[in-house]
Amino acid sequence: MTDDNTNQESAFATVLNDAYGMVKTRAIHLAALLGLADLVKDGPKSIAELAAATETHPSTLYSLLYALANCGYFVEVEAGVFAQSALSSVLCTDNPRSLRALMILTGEEFQWRPVQYALQGIRTGKEVFTEIFGKDYWSYLREDNPEAGRRFAQAMRSVSAQGDQAVARGYDFSAADTIVDVAGGQGSLLTTILQMYPTSRGTLFDQASVIESARQLPSINELQGRMTLVPGSFFEAIPPGGDVYIIKHVIHDWEDAECVQILSNCRKVMSAGSRLLVVDEIIVPGQKIAQSVALLDLLLRFLLPGRKRTEAEHRVLFDAASLQLLHTYPTESNYVILETVKK
Repeated sequence: MTDDNTNQESAFATVLNDAYGMVKTRAIHLAALLGLADLVKDGPKSIAELAAATETHPSTLYSLLYALANCGYFVEVEAGVFAQSALSSVLCTDNPRSLRALMILTGEEFQWRPVQYALQGIRTGKEVFTEIFGKDYWSYLREDNPEAGRRFAQAMRSVSAQGDQAVARGYDFSAADTIVDVAGGQGSLLTTILQMYPTSRGTLFDQASVIESARQLPSINELQGRMTLVPGSFFEAIPPGGDVYIIKHVIHDWEDAECVQILSNCRKVMSAGSRLLVVDEIIVPGQKIAQSVALLDLLLRFLLPGRKRTEAEHRVLFDAASLQLLHTYPTESNYVILETVKK
């Protein structure tokens, strides 16, 4: 077979596999929902055992696990007996870097229905979520489906936490007496930084419901005396007194006008020596980036009025908020740290 034929066969196989990508995503979602990775964590289990534990149909469950094993999730060690794989271990509840919550989120109606109507979004350039559900994404989670909102928050914590160590190592916080994490969720990044820099103090700032939830976490309580929890909205006012302000994985959720408002509110409370770090994944036109980042950028177009941005597009936002981009720091993750100061 010639090289051209080999390449054509490889391309054909890739496209054919991708044609069933939605089934693969759904299968991983089902595995996460059923807790299959947890069930085989301590050793291989037979289909009969797994079906009994999950109250599912044995033959159909076998089809699910057989498909997943052929995609690298789980290993069929002998006929009808399945064990853990490196991929399925990431779905374990007790894995410190577990993505189980994210994979459960992929099956939520409010996540996949906008993708179903994506052609409309491609044609109009507008997010389709509001048209489908009658209100914007955040209002829907807060008002119509708070339980889904809690699952979304859990999933976003697990995703965001993947880069915490890389961000903490990617910037020198040693000169910062006080670090303010704006929209910092339940404090995963801030606790990571404070553990790495024991002389620094931190302020965790987010919506009241998020802050109340954070108060219950052992990781927060272990830092009593070094961390202050402040409820509020970044559209209204940001806590003052920070040497370093951080906005991670947030700017991409909003249109330019809202981004400028958030950044401007940060600028209002910054001193001449303060730094504002915008931490996010960056689009690089003409270059390949992580598939997950490119696909998330596309998903954001359908769910929200936001998007991933290039460094140049971030500069436009900074200029509008009277901030100057000083440095761009890559990290060991997909995140980039954009360091800004007041103009």
